Amino acid sequence: MSQQLNAKGLADALGYSKGRISQLVRDGRLDGCYRGEGRARRFDLGKVKDVLGMRLDPGQMLGNGAKTRERLQEMPDDAEDEAPAPRGAGATVLPPKDPTRYELARTQELE
Repeated sequence: MSQQLNAKGLADALGYSKGRISQLVRDGRLDGCYRGEGRARRFDLGKVKDVLGMRLDPGQMLGNGAKTRERLQEMPDDAEDEAPAPRGAGATVLPPKDPTRYELARTQELE
């Protein structure tokens, strides 16, 4: 079973403020990632990680987005979560810690 957190616990895990979590709920970006309402709301950390990870486009990876991606990668994966099946001939699943094109370009620029 995935880890269930209240808003404060989720904010701490993601490096967000509790207000930012409330804003994401209000905007509907975390729909399907929690049960209950108000103070009884409990977030599924695995689902939140997936939803936020999918919504970071390359432009958002700059600045604060890069920090968010780092925090998402630091969170432990749940044993029950399954990676999506690779598509195409000869496709394989990359390791979860494999650097993105942005991270490779950033490293090259720094070097």
